[in-house]
Amino acid sequence: MVGQNTIAGKKLIEFLERIERLKQQQKAIGDDIKVVKAEATAAGFSAKGISVSLKARAQKPSSFREEEDIRDVYLHAIGIAATPPLYKHFEAMTGEPLGKAELIERMKQVVPPGASIIVEMEGTPIRLYRDAKGEAKSEEVKPQPPSAAAPSRAASERPPTDPAPDCTPAEAEKMGQVAYGEDKPITANPFPFGDKRQARWDAGWRRESGSDGMGED
Repeated sequence: MVGQNTIAGKKLIEFLERIERLKQQQKAIGDDIKVVKAEATAAGFSAKGISVSLKARAQKPSSFREEEDIRDVYLHAIGIAATPPLYKHFEAMTGEPLGKAELIERMKQVVPPGASIIVEMEGTPIRLYRDAKGEAKSEEVKPQPPSAAAPSRAASERPPTDPAPDCTPAEAEKMGQVAYGEDKPITANPFPFGDKRQARWDAGWRRESGSDGMGED
């Protein structure tokens, strides 16, 4: 039983004092880390860049690559990253830049027998497969017509906001370019879904950013 002036009580105090000393050391180390970070930023390095680098160095290589791949896939899908992740991987494997046609040819060779791969980049998706003789082939994937029963994506998907600007599609595209120059996110598009000016505004923003969601030609 733990009680005052007992052997168990004295043992407990020893544990507590050890923990308290370690906490003091932990605080001192934390203060030292802050000092080093301050020195690094004073030398011109970004505090955010330092944090990102520390996180990357502490990760397993497989975890780091997975996180990078997920980020690239999602950023390319929303039109912020200019180069599709597939380009990066195959360029790294071959050591040379690849266009879309070259990439398709390289990917055809890695399709397993009896399997197929759908490649979605710019334009029509491409299906890669092997025929009965095992020869690698590719074909365009024709889009399926929308089902009559499927609900349409209406402008109501976007929460009500201020009325959309009264302008032409060409003016909307110019507004998108200006918005990027003003460091506004692509989500600042003022036009509702379904309005053709919405796509033109996005196109202007992406063109100005140099990242229009298309791969290299």
